[in-house]
Amino acid sequence: MSTQLAFRQHGGYALIAIFLILLGSPSLKAGESASVHSLDEDAYFDMDLHALMNVDVTSVAGVAQPWFDTPAAMYLITSEEIRRTGHRHLAEVLRLVPGVNVQRQGSHQWAISARGFTSRFSNKLQVLMDGRVIYDPIFSGVMWDAHDLIMEDVDRIEVVRGPGATLWGSNAVNGVINITSKRAEQTQGLYLTGGIGTLHRGFGSARYGGKLGESVHYRIWGKYANYDEFPSMSGAKRSDDWDMATGGVRVDFEADPQNTLTLIVNFHDSDRMGESVPTPIPGHFTTATVELDGRASGANITGRLEHQTGEGSWTLQTYFDHTEREVYGVDIDRNTVDVDFRHNFNLNDRNSIVWGAGWQYTEDQTEDGLFISFRPKNKSNNLLTAFIQNTYAIFPDELALTGGTKLEHNGYTGFEIQPSGRLNWTPSQDTTIWGSISRTVRTPSRSDSHIRLIGAYVDTGLAGGGPASGIFAPVILNGDDSLNASEMMAYEAGLRQHIGQHLSV
Repeated sequence: MSTQLAFRQHGGYALIAIFLILLGSPSLKAGESASVHSLDEDAYFDMDLHALMNVDVTSVAGVAQPWFDTPAAMYLITSEEIRRTGHRHLAEVLRLVPGVNVQRQGSHQWAISARGFTSRFSNKLQVLMDGRVIYDPIFSGVMWDAHDLIMEDVDRIEVVRGPGATLWGSNAVNGVINITSKRAEQTQGLYLTGGIGTLHRGFGSARYGGKLGESVHYRIWGKYANYDEFPSMSGAKRSDDWDMATGGVRVDFEADPQNTLTLIVNFHDSDRMGESVPTPIPGHFTTATVELDGRASGANITGRLEHQTGEGSWTLQTYFDHTEREVYGVDIDRNTVDVDFRHNFNLNDRNSIVWGAGWQYTEDQTEDGLFISFRPKNKSNNLLTAFIQNTYAIFPDELALTGGTKLEHNGYTGFEIQPSGRLNWTPSQDTTIWGSISRTVRTPSRSDSHIRLIGAYVDTGLAGGGPASGIFAPVILNGDDSLNASEMMAYEAGLRQHIGQHLSV
């Protein structure tokens, strides 16, 4: 329950309902850019259902192609849909996606997964925000409370339900969530919003967009939210109240029609991430609930250069991310450096190729918690990647075959190969039929390989079948640094059909 006040200096919004029930499928648009500029929000007002089904997306093929033709089970959340829901956090917006399970397990804990059982650390879902991977390599999954944007500034969220490893690499087993914010030129002027409520005790956002000359646009934004503890069905005190301040700057420099440079800086900070943690204490299988005030802070900077050519485009992106987190009493500091290059071009009239290579370096430092620690305390990892994918138009605009593979080398399981093949048939503009075969893997995380967990304390006398001795020994669970990657072979098929002017299945 809350009250919200919003002021917009610029911009009108289309009032349109988009009914999307989808499964997913491609005929690749050869030579189109890997970067898709979004439509102005007013443009959706004049689009019929058929046009809405053909909005370009990039998360499946790596280049722009109509959503209706993508060869995967994919859902697109537009900026207009996000605005109309009234949701104030990215995690909540994902409730719109069929096949994605969103559970709010506490005031600042979300469990989100596609096509599978869900936990706070759902470890088979790859998530990106403006090209930056936010999948956590310590516990796996995503710490959703630390990642947020002003909802008005989100351009689109593309969700692939199913393997996406050929383009996005390991851990894209059950799906991929690709969150993209608007270009700075789309968020000009002043925007303010704020409100108060019960669970959502207080919140506010501010953003200002301007330009420096005709070719440079920027926006500066900040957001704050203060949450009460989550209600318990039993009436017990949860002590998981929290607050979070987020903000950032985005600058888009369009040097000429062929070259665009983007700079994105984000930060988040909270010194109060309340947790009630059942903790083993000395005593025969004795636990006590300990109330902890965790913390979360970090900053990242992303630079991206995009170059358009007559036959394709290339993108060079790099980012640095620093994260500090205290969870379950464990202090974790992590630095990540990532460099990624992608290129798409037409080999000839029938073959469109996308290829790329990347390098990521991650290092972390940990301090022991009450019952969780890591051995070794500090760890670094190098990840080298390369991929290539070709779309062959067997019959142009009707039947296409997409094949490719991702090659990776990581510090946990060594070399991994993740190929996929996708076939799509579009017998008419109202019908798409597709199928795919993919191999994808989930690589171990730090917690899988190096965690040291005190599961309980036991009385040595009682444990041996004798009388109580009063001497308590910890039961310790250790990670396994010899784990192999979890692998999956996936077989998928889907159908999309326009039925009249107002229904698509």
